[in-house]
Amino acid sequence: MSASSIATSFADLKAANNDRPTAVGQVIGSSATNRKPKRPGRRLLILCAVGALILAGATFWFIYNAGYETTDDATIEAHAIQVSPKISAHVKAVHFDDNYQVKRGDLLIELDPRDYEVNLASAVANLESAQSKLTEAEAQQNVAQAGSGQAKADLASAQAMADNAEADLKRNEKLYQTHVIDRREYDASVAQAKSAVANVESATKKVASQEAQVRLTSAQYVTAEAEEKQTEAKLRQAQLQLSYTKIFAPFDGRVTKKSVEPGNYVQPGQTLFSLVPPNVLPMKVMKPPVLGCARENCDSVLPSRAMATMATMMTSGEPRPAASTIPAKPK
Repeated sequence: MSASSIATSFADLKAANNDRPTAVGQVIGSSATNRKPKRPGRRLLILCAVGALILAGATFWFIYNAGYETTDDATIEAHAIQVSPKISAHVKAVHFDDNYQVKRGDLLIELDPRDYEVNLASAVANLESAQSKLTEAEAQQNVAQAGSGQAKADLASAQAMADNAEADLKRNEKLYQTHVIDRREYDASVAQAKSAVANVESATKKVASQEAQVRLTSAQYVTAEAEEKQTEAKLRQAQLQLSYTKIFAPFDGRVTKKSVEPGNYVQPGQTLFSLVPPNVLPMKVMKPPVLGCARENCDSVLPSRAMATMATMMTSGEPRPAASTIPAKPK
């Protein structure tokens, strides 16, 4: 092969290589020209729909929650009645728990009644003794009154005999002066008159003594009657104290703040639990103070809508927390 033919072959190959990219470009351009362009309206419609949904959700959330103050430990003030025992005793049994709905008259707590049963038995015995003393005083008063009547009757009899003796003495004195009777009969009439006068004096003193006895027995009767009334009062007190060993629900409501267990020793004035009426409305909703600010500037009251929601919750009978204050809407 000659040098000229080799050069010609290389030249042909180079020309063929230079022509190939042009053909590929033509193919690519032809395919790009034949592809249809995409429509941007569908994607925009989807984006607008998603945005509208997000906007609607945000608007609903804002409208629904605009009247709420969110917190996880705020409280509201409500009418909670604290229940305390009236006597000191150990707790025998507890028949409720926090958030229990109770009815008026339900037995809630039983205290140990043994000491008060003994006091009641002693009061009954004291009353029986006082009644016996009153009966005895009444009998003595009746005897004294009868004795006084008898003494007055004896006085009247003695006075009549004294009057008769005085009349005999005057008559015998005239007879003695006219020598109708002798000295002995006259002296006898004088002695009889003096004896009658002495009997009158004795009967008078006896009447006074019996009247004093009547006054004494009357005073004893009054004292016995007063003692009977006093023992009756002590008996009623013992009965009341025994009744206080059972604590009943004073009205319908829900139990909160239970702080008593069987075996505890309780005293008067000690709060055992609180009772919230079923239809009570909250008075005020308070947030706790924020750290770093004055308390009077940090306490806030939740808006009226939150108050209405809490009132609805309380009047609808839904379970409430075990406290006299109820948490507001949590975060």
